[in-house]
Amino acid sequence: MTIRPTLVALASVALATTTVPAQVTPTRPVKPVPATAPTPTVAPTPSPNPEPAQAPVAPQPRSGQFGTSPARFGFDQFEVQQRALERAQEAQERMGERVQEAQQRAEERARNSEQRAWEVQARTFGGQLGFGAGFSPKIATLAPVASTFTYSYALPSTPREPWVQGDPADSLYRAARSQLDRGDYRKAAAGFKEIPQRFQYSAYVVDAMYWQAYSLYRIGSTPDLQEALGVLDALKQKYPSSRSGSRQDVTQLTTRVAGVLSSRGLGGQDVVKRVLAEAGSNTCDGEEQSVKAQALSALMETDAEGAAALAQKMLGKKDECSVQLRRNAVMVVARKRDAGTLATLTAVAKSDPSSEVRQTAVRYLASMPGDDALPALEDLLKMSDDQNVQREAVSALARHTSPRARQAARAIIERNDANESLRLSALRSFDRERSSTEDAAWLRSIYPKVDNTRVKAAIIESITRIGGDGMDSWLLALAKNENESVEARSSAVRRAAQTMDIASLGKFYDAVAVQRLRSSVIDALSSRREPETVDKLVDIAKNGTDPQLRREAISALARKDDPRAKKALLDLIDR
Repeated sequence: MTIRPTLVALASVALATTTVPAQVTPTRPVKPVPATAPTPTVAPTPSPNPEPAQAPVAPQPRSGQFGTSPARFGFDQFEVQQRALERAQEAQERMGERVQEAQQRAEERARNSEQRAWEVQARTFGGQLGFGAGFSPKIATLAPVASTFTYSYALPSTPREPWVQGDPADSLYRAARSQLDRGDYRKAAAGFKEIPQRFQYSAYVVDAMYWQAYSLYRIGSTPDLQEALGVLDALKQKYPSSRSGSRQDVTQLTTRVAGVLSSRGLGGQDVVKRVLAEAGSNTCDGEEQSVKAQALSALMETDAEGAAALAQKMLGKKDECSVQLRRNAVMVVARKRDAGTLATLTAVAKSDPSSEVRQTAVRYLASMPGDDALPALEDLLKMSDDQNVQREAVSALARHTSPRARQAARAIIERNDANESLRLSALRSFDRERSSTEDAAWLRSIYPKVDNTRVKAAIIESITRIGGDGMDSWLLALAKNENESVEARSSAVRRAAQTMDIASLGKFYDAVAVQRLRSSVIDALSSRREPETVDKLVDIAKNGTDPQLRREAISALARKDDPRAKKALLDLIDR
């Protein structure tokens, strides 16, 4: 047949891949040519989203490959062009689906990591918080959040790696950087100071001046701070458009040094006044805020009542600078867990100007005993104009063991007119640890009623996470259901293929008549390690009638560390 040379060429490449060590990469990989129709040559570069409205360009068949006319295969030129466009669209859809799945998995891992960090912090800060029976401490964090108990902002602590070998100041910079890394600020300051004194045209001068000032600031005596301010002022005057080597704004360090000097009674000095005037009223000393947050945490251990009273006062602040301090205050207030605490947390969740603080309050609302906080969570879900807070609330309801809470979360998922983002957030809360077989049965029951593609995909993912008896058979039935979209069926195949036995997976491949679904099976076979996967891939590569799927099977065989795969490739070439 005329398509056989293409498959043989691909098998040769695959065989070479299996016999050459992994680190050796062919300089010009062979790109197989589809055998179902001649490849059209389109004048402009094909767009990743081809527009059907454009007039099709006549294909130019390759001489000696399929003959000189597409009519030999029973197609006219327009049909050939349309098939090429459809293939491109299908490939793009598959790639987009895989990217979306990878993003979802990354988000899930990040969310789980944040949850674990939150639990550790909650246990460390204040010991046992006495959570009620209706609370699971793993409340979902839906946005990147810094540490709950310390203010994460800090000046850079390490200069960048040396970057100009052969510069006359390179060795001095390396030595000073090493001293700073060891915390020897005096020697580091002296080393960085030497660079602009001896090598004023060195590439390291700007960085050296910044890190000299930084080292002096860390020493912290008034004379050292005055010298640091002088160095930073000179840096800004001499190099107004330059940034420090650590890519931090010199103004931040300058303002901080001037602020400390002002607090020590030196605010009347000209340079201090000028720096603070330039900074204006929007300055925020993050390190000072972190110290206050740590002090509040320590006070909670020694004087819980005093810490609670102070925390209430902190929650009255509304400025951006005190966000992390207010988040700590929420944790302190939540420890008491009485009617007053419920009212305070509800007020913060509704009215604090910071979304981060509001989300923290929602998490601790969910820790209130019994069903006391459920009305507040339901109200926030309905009335809040902050989608992050709404997602936090629906996740808290979905993870709560109270029947009322779980019913409220289920109602959001079931409603086709509800916000998609909220429905997805609720679905992400279903997993093996917190969900039951009854939850999985409910998810399977509502799947046919859902009309949102992304929500349906999330339901499949949730069912897979919960696992249990009946999951594989349900997924397989879904994959076989021709009334479902190809996207849903393909997703079901991928999920089921993770645990389905290889024999059943092979039978499904033989029974289904959709190329995309068969391709999903091949993907699964390529990643599974059972020896039986090689047998099925060999069968597809040798006996299949779809050249694209045969090529995919050959590529999968090339990744298998199995002598039978190599032999199959040799047989395919030599037969």
